[in-house]
Amino acid sequence: MKPSDRSKELLAYIDKAGYVSLSQLCGEFHVSSATMRRDLTRLSERGLVTRLHGGVKSKADQQQEEPPYAERINMQVEEKRRIAHRALLEIHDGDSIILDSSTTVVELAKCLAQSSLYITVITNDMEIAYILAPHPTIELICVGGYIRKGYYTSIGFFAENLWKELHADKLFMGVDAVDARYGMMNYRIEELSCKKLMLQQSNRHFVLCDHTKFSSTAVLQICPASAVDLLITGVELQQPLEQVMAATGLKILKV
Repeated sequence: MKPSDRSKELLAYIDKAGYVSLSQLCGEFHVSSATMRRDLTRLSERGLVTRLHGGVKSKADQQQEEPPYAERINMQVEEKRRIAHRALLEIHDGDSIILDSSTTVVELAKCLAQSSLYITVITNDMEIAYILAPHPTIELICVGGYIRKGYYTSIGFFAENLWKELHADKLFMGVDAVDARYGMMNYRIEELSCKKLMLQQSNRHFVLCDHTKFSSTAVLQICPASAVDLLITGVELQQPLEQVMAATGLKILKV
């Protein structure tokens, strides 16, 4: 098979699988590891795949830009609800928790609204605040500031200064992408300072994200994988991608 023909078939195979190990590709295409590495290098240089230690990840379904909130709220809804119900088990009477602004964390807020927990919730998400404000046994602290257009998130100088005065037992955070090299990633630079302060001002860190975040890309690092105590995602996460992240020391729970 000509290298050009093999590259086309190779790309189609990777796009279909999502993630493939180097050894699997060598066996499938009956070539040496050196030849396969050269083929993968060419695809990577063209921006068609992402090279990872021991394998390669497709870019076919990766989000290059942040989708609008109105779209995000309707994506992977059932999976997000499963994640939220499992995350609820990590919260106990007397806890103080931070709820970050994300559609998956909004599902956790809905679970909390139906609970009888006695807790303190700190959030910078106006929708979460609206959901939890009527709850009789939840003390709510809403972090104000500039509200990002099209979203429900407070950001900027006022929000950042208030975060510095707060502290919580646990943080439940959303991310835009999960990367083996850089950890938890985010699209928007204006949100980054608040997210980093939430991490700094909390003891334990939980990331709630659906499986698509493992095949998405974003340009800004929130924190390395080592800063996360537990990442909760859906059973839809493919095992090869899970293994790549687990090799970084990240504890992943699929529900």
